[in-house]
Amino acid sequence: MTTDGVRLVVCGASGVWDELVAADSRATPFHDWSFLRDIAARSGWRFRPLLAVADGHPVGVVPVLSLRRIPMTPPLPFPYLGPLVPSQHLRGTLSVLRRWQVRHAHLLFRAAFSPQQPPPPAESDPGLEVDVEPTYVLDLSHGDESTYLSGLHSDRRAALRRAARSGITTRPSLPGEALAVLPQVMQRSFERHDAEAPRSVTAIAEYLDERMGSDGRLIVETVLEHEQPVGLLVGVRHGDRAYGWVGGTLPESLRTGASTAAYDAVIRRALHDGVLSFDFYGHVDAGVGRFKASFGAEQQPFWTLRSSLVPRRLAVLRRRSTWRRPGGRVQ
Repeated sequence: MTTDGVRLVVCGASGVWDELVAADSRATPFHDWSFLRDIAARSGWRFRPLLAVADGHPVGVVPVLSLRRIPMTPPLPFPYLGPLVPSQHLRGTLSVLRRWQVRHAHLLFRAAFSPQQPPPPAESDPGLEVDVEPTYVLDLSHGDESTYLSGLHSDRRAALRRAARSGITTRPSLPGEALAVLPQVMQRSFERHDAEAPRSVTAIAEYLDERMGSDGRLIVETVLEHEQPVGLLVGVRHGDRAYGWVGGTLPESLRTGASTAAYDAVIRRALHDGVLSFDFYGHVDAGVGRFKASFGAEQQPFWTLRSSLVPRRLAVLRRRSTWRRPGGRVQ
């Protein structure tokens, strides 16, 4: 299948895939072959590792995750997982991906492009939609904890003091803690919005518990209130960047400043590990945006892609993933 000199082929070996990902500065840890294969197997998804090939040479990766029962990309809890190809081949890649989607009756394809990537080109096909969304990125290139603390807004400093008075502490998560805490936190948070947490929460918790001691990219902090776990927050490092991934605190602990303490702990660990920026990923709503900005983070745009074979007037799938819904009010 070829469009504008670009072909899509199935990648049969992880080595080629991982070499392309490692060579691209815009890659995220969620583009990793073993990560996608493992999470897909645990969640009941199918991982299709497609390569973009131009002039006979692989130039990028096009990860496709789909539900096994319904051929569509599920709402993905992975920041900026999408085609990772050079900008000069992006238009051709999206065109041939659209043809692949039609050929395989893949009803809905979702993807996101990191702030480091230029916006995907708009196409005339009415089934292809590109939207711009905000995220918040905290500059840590100064490498200094006192500089980070001085950049906190006054309400974040007040929340940290409130957390200390309320018996809130944080520490690196212990083995088994992600599986014990994360599904509970996510389920309670989704219940507050009359929604059901995705099944992949448990798969992610299992993945974290298995790799916390061996995968140096993971930053997993447990939040405790009087020594009892009330939350868990996960960050992931990749190169000189770190990403806020998944987690939160129980709704009844929000008043204590526990959410602020959780992010503060993850950011400090990233800072100590030499990370140059921390991406909070996403916006959710104005309140959550203000919360993220109050750490001193700056708003930056990123682009999301939605390619649907279902006419818009008949589509019943929400454009925004429920993974971007807030787990209650943050403070």
